[in-house]
Amino acid sequence: MNTEPKIITLQFLTILMIFLIGITIGKIVFRCKTLEPQLTQPVAKVSMADDLFSEKEKISATVYGYSSDPAQTDDTPCITASGYNICGEHKNIVANNCLPFGTKVIIDGMVYDVEDRMAKRYGCDVYDLLFDSRDEAINWGKRYLEIIIIK
Repeated sequence: MNTEPKIITLQFLTILMIFLIGITIGKIVFRCKTLEPQLTQPVAKVSMADDLFSEKEKISATVYGYSSDPAQTDDTPCITASGYNICGEHKNIVANNCLPFGTKVIIDGMVYDVEDRMAKRYGCDVYDLLFDSRDEAINWGKRYLEIIIIK
C-alpha cells in the first residue's frame, strides 16, 4: 500500500489552510489599520452636538451651580419650576429665567434641559446648573462660558 500520496495531499491541505488563514488575518488587520485613523481623531464635544441639532444661537453667560438642598431652593426642593421631579433622577437640568421649559442648551460641551428658574434678580444671561450635591455646586463656582441655545 502506498501512503505517500495521502501524506502529500495532507501536507498540501495543511499548507493551503495556513495560507488561507493568513490571508484572512491579513485582511482583518488591514481593515483595522484602515479604520484606525478614524477612531483616533479627537472630536470636540460641541461639534458632536452641532451634528445633532441644526438651529443654534451662541451667547456668553454667567453659569453658577446649585443643588436641591432646601437652603438653595423653595419649599419643594425636589420639584423644578416646570414640575419635573429631580430627586433620584440623572437628567442634566439647568435653570434660566428667560428660556422656555424644555429648551436644550449646550454648556461646557454637555446638553442640558431648561427645567427650572432662579430668583427674579437674575437676568437672561445667567444659568444655574443642577448638581447632585451642594459640594459639587460649590466646586463649580461661578464661570463665564459660551452657551449654545438649541432652537
